[in-house]
Amino acid sequence: KKVFEGVCRDISVGGMQILTEDFRGQAGDKISINVHPENSEYHFTASGVVVRILDGNSGFSFRFQGLSDEAKRSVEKYLQEN
Repeated sequence: KKVFEGVCRDISVGGMQILTEDFRGQAGDKISINVHPENSEYHFTASGVVVRILDGNSGFSFRFQGLSDEAKRSVEKYLQEN
């Protein structure tokens, strides 16, 4: 039960990459995340699975599982406006 802080990139309704230092997880791990960009209008929580560790252990790719409709709307709105 560790907490990591990171930067999200390449977000879609399917998942995203998260850049973080010294992530100790591995592909296949199930985790939960809180996403809260500077504009809190787009915040949401999600569960899913780590699908790939990035080179140099600089983060990971994450696939959402069971993303709520509200979270999907937040992601879609963010993508349309940015």
